Amino acid sequence: MPGAVSSGTFTHGHVGPEALDELLRVVRSGGVICISINTEHFAAHGFEAKLAALDPMCREISKVEVPIYEGGSGDHSNDTAFVTLIRKA
Repeated sequence: MPGAVSSGTFTHGHVGPEALDELLRVVRSGGVICISINTEHFAAHGFEAKLAALDPMCREISKVEVPIYEGGSGDHSNDTAFVTLIRKA
């Protein structure tokens, strides 16, 4: 697989950082993985540590914080996510 995209998965307890191993397994060398990770869960649920511990041949190439529900209302109206790109060597 040349790349993978996941949005809305790495959020309020759905999928943990261990799923990154499977994404890296199925993406070909040179491929890019684009995922969004809820910012509240980024450090608290181990995503920050997992990305820091990536194989040196893989690297985080971008991380941008974005609103999830721009213009929304309710309990999660101010939630944000990190959209993260990872290149597999």
